[in-house]
Amino acid sequence: MRREANADVSFVTSTGTTAVLAAAAGGYTDVVEWLVKEVGADPTGTDETNNTAVIHAAKKGSVAVVQLLVQDGRILVDATNDSGDSALIVAAARGFEEVVHWLVKEGKCDVSGVNEEGATAVTAAARAGHAGLAEWL
Repeated sequence: MRREANADVSFVTSTGTTAVLAAAAGGYTDVVEWLVKEVGADPTGTDETNNTAVIHAAKKGSVAVVQLLVQDGRILVDATNDSGDSALIVAAARGFEEVVHWLVKEGKCDVSGVNEEGATAVTAAARAGHAGLAEWL
């Protein structure tokens, strides 16, 4: 992609959303990669509730965006939002097995992390009815 108008890719909305966060939330791997690798946008921003781009990608179930951002190395894989949810907990709660497996096996995230409600990834998966995922964890 070529930039013609030189728009500010580091612009932050009133809710803390950046272009990287928006693209990650949509699961748009090519856009996240372009922003981070080609344009040099900072992937470390968080929104108003401290969701990282990795958490947004995990909520969407986009293992490719999760991989890209974690492998970039600037976002901590175990970072949590204001509710104490990590990417692993949100992916487990939504039953995104591929994301959970990658985060545990390749991302080396902490499977014992606990959110503000006292839930772990196992608890979140079980509460949402994802028995196989809870068992795997």
